[in-house]
Amino acid sequence: MKQRPIRVLHILGSMGRGGAETWMVQLLDHLDPRRIQVDLMVHQLGGAYEEKVGSHGGRVLSGPMVDKPLVYAASFKKILRENGPYDAVHSHLQLFSGLILKTAAKMGIPGRIAHARNSNDGQRWTPYRAVYRTLMRHWIDRYATHRFAVSAQAAAGTFGKDVLRKGRCRLLSGMDFAPFQQPIDRNSIRQALGIRQGVKVVGHVGSFRRQKNHAFLLEIAQLTCAKDHNLLFLLVGEGPLRGEMEERVRLMGLGSRILFLGERPDVPKILRSLDAFVFPSLYEGLPRVLLEAQAAGLSPLASDVIAPEAAAWPGNVAFMSLQAGPRGWAEYLLSLLDNTPPTGQGARAIKCFEERGLDIDGNATILTNLYEEIANSH
Repeated sequence: MKQRPIRVLHILGSMGRGGAETWMVQLLDHLDPRRIQVDLMVHQLGGAYEEKVGSHGGRVLSGPMVDKPLVYAASFKKILRENGPYDAVHSHLQLFSGLILKTAAKMGIPGRIAHARNSNDGQRWTPYRAVYRTLMRHWIDRYATHRFAVSAQAAAGTFGKDVLRKGRCRLLSGMDFAPFQQPIDRNSIRQALGIRQGVKVVGHVGSFRRQKNHAFLLEIAQLTCAKDHNLLFLLVGEGPLRGEMEERVRLMGLGSRILFLGERPDVPKILRSLDAFVFPSLYEGLPRVLLEAQAAGLSPLASDVIAPEAAAWPGNVAFMSLQAGPRGWAEYLLSLLDNTPPTGQGARAIKCFEERGLDIDGNATILTNLYEEIANSH
């Protein structure tokens, strides 16, 4: 057994309040820093969670830009030399993990972990993209010592359709359910957001990027608000398309019916104040916020491209095809608002998720054991 802490470098795009980033900081809360020391390398500094990493004894390192692979590899080697030695590199960058793990292998790092978080990379097919995907999958296949994915769809989309069947990948995703089990005053939360009593509230949480399909969501909002004048939408998140969506809302005349809340540290409280949750993504892995919405006691409406294991039990999430169009989604949402979920539904969902291993404490145990196995094998 090594006397020093085992050192692991996790690699993410940023440390903003996204799903993977929230998982990361919750994982840090459940790892023993005397046994596992975690550093983070990100490609965009300034995320809200960066201080959290420091409070656990880790560092946030500024990584090179991903648009120049050859320059990236050289810069990454320099980062590893100057900040190592590391026992493992754990990459969450989808297919780009291929280059990261190849570089880590060349630097002699024994543990090289690829963690798939989406069912695809969200890029359109081009000859260049086809070559890129093939090459990155080849490098992951060759250089990864371990593979994780948040869902079966994410595993197949990133590593290949047979990777789970062949036992070459393990599913790993989880969250801390404690914020959904604490007493809250629902009315106080709504008052703090400026929502008057008796209004029905529909929510969405997600970065303003193409993947989250906000334009489709706004069409749903326009149709439902026309039918129910006592309805309000809350949109939580930041991203490059926020300005465009705000302009759409203005042109649609929905300025008083849709609130843009930006990034929030209190998402669990907001979710527990909602009457419904809508999530029309174009693709996903296992969206954390969909689990959170169920832990908050909601029965979400989500696109059917999302892995069915996102539902706590069959039927607790209404998976609808985007081909149904905004009108079909609006009609279902209005019917959903007419039915109040039974008391205790959130607690039931949490119990189901915990029984399936989707709790952060279980994730921490799995990774601690893996990191120790890697460190003790060399």
